[in-house]
Amino acid sequence: MNCARSGTRRTARSQEVADVVTFLLSERAGWVTGSHVTVDGGQAREHLGVVTVKS
Repeated sequence: MNCARSGTRRTARSQEVADVVTFLLSERAGWVTGSHVTVDGGQAREHLGVVTVKS
């Protein structure tokens, strides 16, 4: 992943991705069905046409 294009400006830690997987496997995610969950630190926002304004 290109860190400069990520919303967080860094690469993901493996635990951050594991936390999402753990949630999806838990009973708390019982109503999450047929969904794609993007874990990319905000990089997908470029493809959605989201504009970031720096102050």
